[in-house]
Amino acid sequence: MHIGDFLLIAALFTTAVSIAAYIYSTIVKNRYVNLGRSAYLAATALVIGISAFFMWLILDNHFEVQYIAMNSSTDLPLYYKISVFWAGQQGSFLFWAFVSGIVGLFVMRRAREFEPGLMAFWGTVQSLLIVLLLIDSPFMLLPEETRMQVMDGIGLRELLQNPWMVVHPPVTFLGYTAMCVPAAFAIAALLKGDFSKWAKATLPWAVFGWLTLGAGIILGAYWSYGVLGWGGYWAWDPVENASLVPWLTGTALLHGLIAERYRGSFSRANIVLALLTFLFVFYSTFLTRSSVLADASVHTFGDSKAGVPLLVFMSVFLAFSAISLIAGWRKMASIPSYTVMKSKDFMFFLGVIALVGSAAFVLIGTSAPIIGKALPASVVERISPAPQIEQMAQTADGETEKKPTIQVDQSFYNKTNAPVAAIAVLLMALAPVAAWRREKTEKAEIIPALLVGIGIAAVGFVAFKLHITYIALVLGLVSIPALLLNLYSLVRMRKSGIRALGGFITHIGMAVFFLGVVLSANQSKTIPVNLPEGEPQTVELSSFGKPIAMREYKFTYEGTEPINERKTALKIKVEHDGKVDHAVVSMPSKPEYQREVPGVPYIISSFTKDLYIAPKFLPTTIEGLVDKGEPVPISDFKLTFTDFVLPEDFNSSNIVVGATLLIESDGKKQSVTPELVTRRTADTKTAVDVPGMPAKISIDRISVEEKTIYVTFTPTDDEPQMLSLPRDEEVTAGKYALTFKEWFFPSGSHGSGVGAKIEVTSDTKTATVSPIFEPGNAPKIETESKPVIIPGTGTEVALLGVDIENEQAALSITPTSAVIDVSVKPFISLLWIGSVLALIGGCIAVWRRMAESSESDEKPKTKKVSPRKPVHT
Repeated sequence: MHIGDFLLIAALFTTAVSIAAYIYSTIVKNRYVNLGRSAYLAATALVIGISAFFMWLILDNHFEVQYIAMNSSTDLPLYYKISVFWAGQQGSFLFWAFVSGIVGLFVMRRAREFEPGLMAFWGTVQSLLIVLLLIDSPFMLLPEETRMQVMDGIGLRELLQNPWMVVHPPVTFLGYTAMCVPAAFAIAALLKGDFSKWAKATLPWAVFGWLTLGAGIILGAYWSYGVLGWGGYWAWDPVENASLVPWLTGTALLHGLIAERYRGSFSRANIVLALLTFLFVFYSTFLTRSSVLADASVHTFGDSKAGVPLLVFMSVFLAFSAISLIAGWRKMASIPSYTVMKSKDFMFFLGVIALVGSAAFVLIGTSAPIIGKALPASVVERISPAPQIEQMAQTADGETEKKPTIQVDQSFYNKTNAPVAAIAVLLMALAPVAAWRREKTEKAEIIPALLVGIGIAAVGFVAFKLHITYIALVLGLVSIPALLLNLYSLVRMRKSGIRALGGFITHIGMAVFFLGVVLSANQSKTIPVNLPEGEPQTVELSSFGKPIAMREYKFTYEGTEPINERKTALKIKVEHDGKVDHAVVSMPSKPEYQREVPGVPYIISSFTKDLYIAPKFLPTTIEGLVDKGEPVPISDFKLTFTDFVLPEDFNSSNIVVGATLLIESDGKKQSVTPELVTRRTADTKTAVDVPGMPAKISIDRISVEEKTIYVTFTPTDDEPQMLSLPRDEEVTAGKYALTFKEWFFPSGSHGSGVGAKIEVTSDTKTATVSPIFEPGNAPKIETESKPVIIPGTGTEVALLGVDIENEQAALSITPTSAVIDVSVKPFISLLWIGSVLALIGGCIAVWRRMAESSESDEKPKTKKVSPRKPVHT
């Protein structure tokens, strides 16, 4: 056992002492709080020390540790070596424990009367992370016999060698941790039975969690957009959804806490939302760090040992939460969420419902493969909204059968979440001018804003003839009023101080963000371009799908350049708008590297648009074995070897074997059949004439054990034939009959040659011929590949060899030109600008709520708050 494991055991023990002391303090008031604090401080100090020790092991190249050997190498730059800490599963759990321990210190300091129950719960979460580390330790050593094989380390995955790797995961784990804090306050309030102060204490942490997890999501989206080369920033992958679900419920909680803080409503809903957000953090972790989604996503940790402990923990937490809620339900305030529909209260209520609904849709889609496994196959086939994933299931007799499961594609998420997003943005437009618990609204403000917003959108739609879906149009229509009304409120409230403006800035940012989503996603069309080397290709690209916005771009392929063993750069000259850019895109040099080596795009950015150039296929010959029936993705098409085309007569000197290939591209299917010709030519010097007949014969090979000779029989008026002649057996070759009679040795000596007497009969003639076989005079075997061009792909495929027994074909695939995907993404800059504005507003909101939390508790207010009072986040 490594010393790091002993330290983890010590950290678990001290955490357990802290939990026990705090639990006892909830029973006997504050009896052992100091012990609980001291034990937690000791446990956190140990976790910090373990983390520092682990980082030292990484930086000092201790490759005897399996995790470090698999994720680091001697040639990694320092900043990538630092990111090795959280690059793999064990390291990421240790980093999460590190962050959780430090955040726990701040939570403990600000917990006040909630400390015993809160810190008992927080210590339990921390102990779970430590247990996961002990089950699958980051300090596990490699076996002695394998250490020499990785003495320099295998290295960080190519995809993770990016500067964003240093920032994105730490921010995301900080967000996960912060999203767990409201649940700790909720558990403490339930144990204490007092809900009068929990909203004020929880609100700063809810805002902080929203900010940090949101920042992690945006950093991940920007990383994907700029590095992966697939043209997007979001794919609804399980790992992306793992962050989004708790962020959505956390956003709902945030707004519910604001309403509770100022109006006393949403008390019960907020407790439930806090617990759900915590549960979703760990459920999402379970989905991505167990094997349950290994077939649905390439980003999950398929061999993880964390699945069962996480499932047990979630089950216990769910049961404990349900019991606590039932016991404390009547003690919570039951003030109605709203009394008047034309009020800010009602809009907050609708906003919470919309956010929770969106989270539910994403959660259902992400969990669909698990749901499918639990249902009968007949039910799955009826309800599955997308093509099935075929999975192998073990039957009772030990054989395997294919079982379908549910797969949800991107369209499900887009169709279900787009209407919810439109409702949320509309509420962001109306809320600033609505009053609390009164029907009065600022009609003089909202009607002009709505008219101006709709007018701008309508003019844009007509002028540019935008081709967008109806729901996207609605989302665009409501985003502009949301932007204008929040700008108006920002100006109106500017004298209240910067701290009062955080919510308005956040909503302005979200409105700009959704405008960027609508314009960039609905007006972008990807066009594949074939680029023969040195031949300029002109392409017209539209920013809005119509000729009014057409721009001419000229692309010239200038060759490739190897970056490393697995990655190749494609150099392209881009001429546009009187400018010249020299783009360099990269992609894997061979198909087997596609999983590890991403295709990196080149982006020419401006405020109004991005020209996005992504690699699709490089002019590099690819060779490899293809199994029969196994689809192989090649650039923009999929190739499947379906069957051999075999000759009827293997005795011919020219044997032609074909391989039928099914090509699937853009929903179309076609077949091509490259061929391989094998020629066997005998040495003409050893061929002898058959007396009285127009034919020659030579011995190619002999088998003394089988009493058989192998000959090439060549009639003057026919093709050569390869024949095997067992002794004393007549073999027919067209109009001739050949019989191998006996061996003989030239000159009565065994020497180096062997002769064979062969009787040849044709019609009424019979002759005996005595060819001699000498080693070194065996026939030459020549092969010739007859390639074919796959129509519509600019790719040549050749058959290099066949393995009929194992049903494999050796193929060579050579593109005749480079292929790139080009697209214009109009106003995608608004998406990033909106994200930054929203995060800035979040920072201001955290500042405000932390300052409010630090002040002494205020007495309950009896006076109604003015509808103009700044109560936004």
